Formats: sequence, C-alpha cells, structure tokens
Amino acid sequence: MNSNNYHDKEVVGFLFNKGKNKLELICEDGDKIIFQNIVQFEIDYFSGQNVLFDIEKYKIEDIPKNIIEDFIFLKNLSEFYKEKAKNILVYNLISSTGLCGVVVTDNGTIG
Repeated sequence: MNSNNYHDKEVVGFLFNKGKNKLELICEDGDKIIFQNIVQFEIDYFSGQNVLFDIEKYKIEDIPKNIIEDFIFLKNLSEFYKEKAKNILVYNLISSTGLCGVVVTDNGTIG
C-alpha cells in the first residue's frame, strides 16, 4: 500500500516475519500496511472488527506522554538504543475500533 491514507482501513490480520524483520497489517480490501526494520511492536485489542483511525509517526524525543503511559516500554527506548536512537521511529496505530498499538522501527519505512 503506497498511500498514506489509513483512515477507516479495516485490519483483518497481521504477520510478523522475524527473518525479514517485517510486520504486515493485512487489510480487508486486500491492501497491506508494511513496516520494515522492526525493533519492537505491541498490538492490543485485536478483535472481530479492527478499524484504524490513523497512523502517527514520531521520533523518540517527540513521543507524547500519553502514548508512553499506554505503552510503558517506550519510556526507556532512547536509553536502550543509545547511538541508534536518532534513527528510531515510532508509529502509533490509532483505533476507531478494535486494534491499537505501536510499532518501533530502526530507520524503518511504512508502505
């Protein structure tokens, strides 16, 4: 999926390929939202209906406090990755219903 329009995308599944370090969100319309260079991810509340409202992207220093409170592992992210911290990007999966989560990448892309 090349567009950055994730509003109202219904996610019906996800696949993490450890060997390729890639996370795919599989959408009901056949599109895939693909994250590359995965460092860590957490997906919560996956249910029978999972609709994205949006996906926000942050550098480590710009992650809002409320997101850090929801995903506590983000609190020490910059300390843990030290020299790589400048390359770390955090994607916040904002839910309309069902799934929510964060995806942390090392200079990763989303497509």
